[in-house]
Amino acid sequence: MNSNSLFRPVLLIVLLLFLSDVKAQGKGFQVLFTTENDFLAINNKDENYTGSAKLEVQFAELVKWFPFFKYKKPEESLTIQHIGIGGTAYTPQNLAASEPITNDRPYASLMFLNFGNTSYNLVTGAVLQSEIVIGAIGTSLPGNAQSYIHKHHWFGSTRDVPMGWDNQIGYKGSFIFNYNARLEYPVFAGLNPDGKCSWLQLRLRAGAEAGNYTANVKGGVKINLFNLNSGIMQDYSPSVPGTFLKKTNLIFPAIRMNVFITPEIRAVAYNATLEGLLFSDHSIYKIPHSDVNRIVFDVSAGVNLLIKDRFYLKYALYGRSREYSGGKDFHYWGGISLGYSPARWNR
Repeated sequence: MNSNSLFRPVLLIVLLLFLSDVKAQGKGFQVLFTTENDFLAINNKDENYTGSAKLEVQFAELVKWFPFFKYKKPEESLTIQHIGIGGTAYTPQNLAASEPITNDRPYASLMFLNFGNTSYNLVTGAVLQSEIVIGAIGTSLPGNAQSYIHKHHWFGSTRDVPMGWDNQIGYKGSFIFNYNARLEYPVFAGLNPDGKCSWLQLRLRAGAEAGNYTANVKGGVKINLFNLNSGIMQDYSPSVPGTFLKKTNLIFPAIRMNVFITPEIRAVAYNATLEGLLFSDHSIYKIPHSDVNRIVFDVSAGVNLLIKDRFYLKYALYGRSREYSGGKDFHYWGGISLGYSPARWNR
């Protein structure tokens, strides 16, 4: 699958948006860029899950017939839709070798388009997320980008230029399709009667992913701390946090922020970046199914900052326990999100 065939779905989705009923529940707009990289964590190397980049647009719900979960009552909920494009890359620890490196993580990559909903229950504070991810695994662009970064020593990298991308999972490109969903429900909402957020919010999380890229179920908790003028939506749609908050009662009204911690347990049924393609696999090297760990611990912690309801910054540190026999005991990386809202969401 070449880059042209990957971008055709983008054009199709854009066309559908323009042809659809545009009676949105409110209005608003946000552009969000997110990059994750192990260089964004301390004392890390360009290996394992080595990085990703995604450009996303969020807007009030336009297309009501897409197959996503959402709360139905308009007076008790709001739904934000998003569409994005991005890529991810995984590499072994030995980058200099051109032959497959056994007993190490395979080269793997994904170029994708994602689109979906984030739906908020304004009464209970619960959140429903669902999205479709389509794209290609095994294309050349992520490997070429990593090679360029290493060759020109971006981020201070002194690592070898990777030579083994021809050995990646699904080399030359294979179509993937995933449907992902997540539910968050508050143990307590963390909102005071006057509309301000308390310093602590505790939320239960559960989710599932199904498709020929990943298949798993997961569950955990999310803890929001030191909430300053921050509602439940700030982690997902930073342009709309004020829906729960009375501006007249805000402290430092130009700033909204919170600190979050999210531990989760994930039960893994299938992971194409380790086990190869689900159908018609032609991968040169992959991890045997019996060596893949079916229970994985994921954790993230970071801070969200929103200035004047326009400029958004997020930094997070992510960690993941061993994914297969012989793999790293624990891999961690950092992520940064930058957002801008030319039009703040309103009802």
